[in-house]
Amino acid sequence: MSALRILLTGFEPFGGRQTNTSERIIQSLGEIKLDGAEFQTIILPVSARRMPEVFLERLNAFDPQVVLSLGEQGKQWMSVERLAINLLEFDFGCRDNDKLFLRDHPVRPDGPTAYWSTIPVRAICEAISATGTECELSLSADSFICNQAMYLALDWASHRPLMAQAGFLHLPALPDENHRSTIELDRQVKAVWTALRVIVEEHDLQLNTELPTKARNVANHIGRM
Repeated sequence: MSALRILLTGFEPFGGRQTNTSERIIQSLGEIKLDGAEFQTIILPVSARRMPEVFLERLNAFDPQVVLSLGEQGKQWMSVERLAINLLEFDFGCRDNDKLFLRDHPVRPDGPTAYWSTIPVRAICEAISATGTECELSLSADSFICNQAMYLALDWASHRPLMAQAGFLHLPALPDENHRSTIELDRQVKAVWTALRVIVEEHDLQLNTELPTKARNVANHIGRM
């Protein structure tokens, strides 16, 4: 059985910050090793114009079966996002790293209004919460570059011959960037590792369920010959 190909993405710092939680976590994970999975990672630019080309190039080169994207948010807990919307609508005064400000701008002019996450969002949220780290199910990834990345991954996945999974996990700023946050780096690394483990386990469970069904179908077909 071939390894499950997983692409883990994060973002560079933005908004004048020196670090981005998602980048720190990917650096801390180092060479990720999880039985049954093959990983690649990429740090994306916080740029509405440059990010899509960089992201899609890696997606097409690696052809992952799962894309888990990470990004930083203003909340003090973790959020597993349910929905990506076809909209770039920056908050007043918020610009990307190219100083671009967008309103009423689609991620893809010819794309659907929204995509639902295709990773096991509830199972991930419950597993992270079980580690002692506060985590919520969130409706959407807002309308900044995080939402753009989630939408692009789901749109790309929807056009694959065997549809890939994609989803987004929002992270709080680290205590050294936002002193209100109480979730230290090591706890957030553990939470992301937990999310990856759940994804691999859910995939294995689905595969083990499908294979006997396919075998029975083949046997029934042979029996009718």
